[in-house]
Amino acid sequence: MGEFWTIGGWILTIIISLGGAWATVTARVYEVEKQIELLKMEMANNKEEHKAQKEQSDKQEKIIEEIHSMFNRIDKSLISMSGKLNLKADKKFIT
Repeated sequence: MGEFWTIGGWILTIIISLGGAWATVTARVYEVEKQIELLKMEMANNKEEHKAQKEQSDKQEKIIEEIHSMFNRIDKSLISMSGKLNLKADKKFIT
């Protein structure tokens, strides 16, 4: 009868060990799955941030083009005014 309990004890030990190993592997797999999920979320967030930065950059580029266009118009106006003032000064000098 003592041998029966010894064999039963060994079998119980093996079953508990296998159950513990299975639980450990399951927990690690779950952890890895959650980390993969987290990385996917971070990648999606980074894509959104990149998209927002690109849109902001495009807006800034458009504003710079508008300012450059304004500068060119102001420069042309100043040249025109300068020409008109020089013409008036020439007319006063001539007459």
